[in-house]
Amino acid sequence: NLSGLTGSVSLVSEDGNELVAGDIEINKYYTIIATGASSTKKFLLKKQPRSASSTSQGLTYLNNPITIANNSVDPDNDIDFTAGNFQFADGSGQAVLSAMTKRLDASWTAGTNQGGLFSGTKANNTWYHLYAIENLTTGVVDAGFDISPTSPSLHSGYTKYKYLGSVLTNVSGNIIAFTQNNNEFKWTAPFSENFDANITTSNKTLTLTVPPVLIKPNVSCYWQGGSVGNRVERLDFTSNLTGVYYMQAITFGSGTAFPHYFDTVINKMIINDKNILYKATVGGAGGTGFCYTNGYYNLSL
Repeated sequence: NLSGLTGSVSLVSEDGNELVAGDIEINKYYTIIATGASSTKKFLLKKQPRSASSTSQGLTYLNNPITIANNSVDPDNDIDFTAGNFQFADGSGQAVLSAMTKRLDASWTAGTNQGGLFSGTKANNTWYHLYAIENLTTGVVDAGFDISPTSPSLHSGYTKYKYLGSVLTNVSGNIIAFTQNNNEFKWTAPFSENFDANITTSNKTLTLTVPPVLIKPNVSCYWQGGSVGNRVERLDFTSNLTGVYYMQAITFGSGTAFPHYFDTVINKMIINDKNILYKATVGGAGGTGFCYTNGYYNLSL
């Protein structure tokens, strides 16, 4: 019964579609948001994290996201976690993590300045995904690294976790330097990607230096076309999630090479497999170009 309204109202899911079986789950919390004038009687149903219990309410459980950073003493091997609270991945509750440092070059052991790798040993050119974890029996809250972005290999007793971000090792096995601001991650030194400027009408793959999770890339690319009859007039970029975006080239004159930046096109895309496809749809092949990955917005946090 919504105050001020009489009769029935329409509830739609977060994506704007009509509710279907399974959209509303038992023992879950939802917020109802008006999507227009009250006369329309149409409201958005948004799933919310579980509220803190009456015994744990207070400043500790206000929104205080955990962030990560290269450790200042051993940035090649260690990651600092700020103090903060986190919602369990299954939505069943939340916990508070104290500030701590975990080592990627050592097997996991509880506590700060201890090993953080849940399984295996640190490898070169590998993505590691960071988690806050809790043992509900002992109440111990800790953190660590795993090669899986969705299903970490937790140690015995630890059953709750939350994904916090990802780090990448280089050819020497060192953690590559980055900074985090909310969900934006930036590489300290942008990555030059393997962009093939010999563009044709068949798709080619541009693999970005981003984690294999849901992200929006921050990429700067430049391409300069060739001569008349051998230059691309339009480039199409495709992601596996958001479809096709294209860049329409501008001709400055007959036979004139023309430069174009298309980072504003790529930066609109959302991907989860690190790859973007590109091809010419108008004009011929030719030209030169390059791309740099500056970072990404992590939409999985």
